[in-house]
Amino acid sequence: MSNLQSYINEVKEKTKGLNEIETIRYIYLDLGKKFSFDKRFYSGNSSQKRISYTESGSPDAPEKGMTSGIIICKTSSRILKEILNSLDIYTDTYTIHDDADKQHPHVYNICRLKDGRVISLDLQQDLNNIQSHSRTKFFGLNGGQTDEVLSRFEIEQIDKKLGYITPEKYYSDSYIDMLKYHADMFDDFYEKADFVLQNLEIFENKYMEFPERNWYHKRLLEKVFPSDEYRKLIFMKCYTKDASGQKEYKNYIGIERGAEPIFYRYNEDEAKYDRITPEELIQDEENGLVVDTGIYGLKQIRKRYLETHSRDDSQDI
Repeated sequence: MSNLQSYINEVKEKTKGLNEIETIRYIYLDLGKKFSFDKRFYSGNSSQKRISYTESGSPDAPEKGMTSGIIICKTSSRILKEILNSLDIYTDTYTIHDDADKQHPHVYNICRLKDGRVISLDLQQDLNNIQSHSRTKFFGLNGGQTDEVLSRFEIEQIDKKLGYITPEKYYSDSYIDMLKYHADMFDDFYEKADFVLQNLEIFENKYMEFPERNWYHKRLLEKVFPSDEYRKLIFMKCYTKDASGQKEYKNYIGIERGAEPIFYRYNEDEAKYDRITPEELIQDEENGLVVDTGIYGLKQIRKRYLETHSRDDSQDI
């Protein structure tokens, strides 16, 4: 039995007693916790993106997606279509044809409910929201994704029934509002950034992969900082390579401050950013980290570091 069919059988049992929209929501949240966006598409070059997008259209792409947990919009839409139709919930895929990305048009789902309402589902867009325990932003909109069909209140009542939110664990969006309230008390931008980055997440998201975490952090920080301050935060392109040469991207943030930039490295165990010295960043580079982002002052710091350690090495001889 395929993994996709096994999941369909499993979800038929788990959704007994749920109505149509509750069943759709259960599957949406459950798959949202299991899937991660394809890093080849997220960080790859045009050739890698083309390969990923082409593969997502192959006949066995839904099964491969269920097995690996790696998807792009086209894969997750096909998976949802197959699962929901098997549960007698009419679902189709919809492709956006516009000038934004002609080579890789975005794909999501349209569901026609038995009560006559038509809703859209965009699971790939909501992965970071689900995995950060936030409110979803792309569930229950109209077909054009411009207006709500399902109200926030209706979705919240379903989420309470499904246990996605509880009195002890509400949507993490409320924490963002509280974080912004405290951050606004700082007059100094660098102190404010230090406070925010070291108190970024209320829930530990150890299962989040790099694409979802990066999207989530950008969304969160855009809400906390006004636009002029947000632009000072540099999401650095950093990665290591495994034995096969595959890139493993890491979350680092830089802040330019004259000739002395500030750096933060994401701590997965504590779900926050740790402030590190420029020397610690260079030591990470010596241990295999590739920093593919230019930050003013870093080149000179590298030069000083190498000169200092070169002298230290010569004195040890």
